[in-house]
Amino acid sequence: MDPRRVALTAAVVALLLIAGCTAPTPPPEVAETGEIEGDETPAEDAAADEESDDADTEPLQELDIEADTVWDEVTSMMDSDAPQPDLVVDEMPAGADQAFEPQQSDFQEALNATDSAPAGNGTSGLAMPGNVYVFPDGPDEEVEQVLVHEYAHAIQYADGMFASWLRSPPATTDEELLQTSLIEGGAVYVADEYTEHNFPEFPAQSEQMTASYEAAPAGDRLLLAPYHFGAEYVHAEIDSADELPRVYRSHPITTAGMLHPDRQPPATDLDVDVETGETDWSVERTDRKGELYTRIVLDTELSNDAAVDAAAGWSDDELVVFADESGQNAFVWTTQWASADDADAFADAFETKVDTRTDQWADRTTVQRVDERTVSVVIGPDEFQAAVDPTVMDGPIEIDLGTPAPPALTAPTHSVANSAAGGAAPAST
Repeated sequence: MDPRRVALTAAVVALLLIAGCTAPTPPPEVAETGEIEGDETPAEDAAADEESDDADTEPLQELDIEADTVWDEVTSMMDSDAPQPDLVVDEMPAGADQAFEPQQSDFQEALNATDSAPAGNGTSGLAMPGNVYVFPDGPDEEVEQVLVHEYAHAIQYADGMFASWLRSPPATTDEELLQTSLIEGGAVYVADEYTEHNFPEFPAQSEQMTASYEAAPAGDRLLLAPYHFGAEYVHAEIDSADELPRVYRSHPITTAGMLHPDRQPPATDLDVDVETGETDWSVERTDRKGELYTRIVLDTELSNDAAVDAAAGWSDDELVVFADESGQNAFVWTTQWASADDADAFADAFETKVDTRTDQWADRTTVQRVDERTVSVVIGPDEFQAAVDPTVMDGPIEIDLGTPAPPALTAPTHSVANSAAGGAAPAST
């Protein structure tokens, strides 16, 4: 289970993750001056540890914010008659702090994409069935924006905008990032429209999210990306908050479609079969990571522009996570691209990413060219590297571990090996 999911009941977990759990706050300079400074440390931690001695934090009512008036305006904007949730101020439910933890996994560690900045202060919020929680720690405008964001989530849920998503969890990382982006992007859009009507001199929440995202390391970017890219997508799709339900009736099916809404969806035939042979390795889980995830993990060593360009030709991918009897993990991440040039761009970018690293996982990573549009990243110990043979077999990509080769025949690290002439399955990594 993704570490961001809160250890409560299944229904509450679904709402924390899917129904929009948080409104991260801007970098300190944004909150204090209203200016967007892209190099500031992000301040997305919402729970703001109850043990912190922030004695000056005032209740919401003392910040001159009339919650009922805010609710009435938000429901009018969204053309909703949803029942008003109870407002809880200055506290969060048990376990809520976990909803704001950066996304981490063994695979991300292997990609050197787990860095996280220390959490800062700032107003935070949470929406759950029947309740909205706000922890005010910033200027009145910021507090009001977060309250609007959480009220928007309450209306999204009450009006069933994404009811089908709550009946089953997202099957892949790409699907999770897409759904969360559309949900959070919708709430950010509502907060932006409200801000424009009520205090246009204050930075829009989408501007604050952009600043936080751009300043964040990779581990935090995976948490912040839905707010930034989701808001960009929703802003491009609708002209007013009452049109928000349309976003959920017709939407992309991948993060690639969200990032490039005017581009034709990729036509891919990627199919990965695995044969573990007589080795000690077994398949633990599979996943599709998607273009947005690929962009973020490339950005750890490359410039943002280089990462965007290298991920832009994404067509499909499948990550296969292996484990041996001792519990150590290994990975084969097979990526398929729209063209041979796009595959070249990714392979070159990933080689550069690995070559600039000094961590232990870098020495266990190779990049293999399977065919003109398919590139596999193989990560694991020498014996795993020696056993893996990704090839094309009558259409599907066959990952055959077979019999491990002698150490002398182990492929060198950081190499691109050419071989003959592409859904992802469930579970996040």
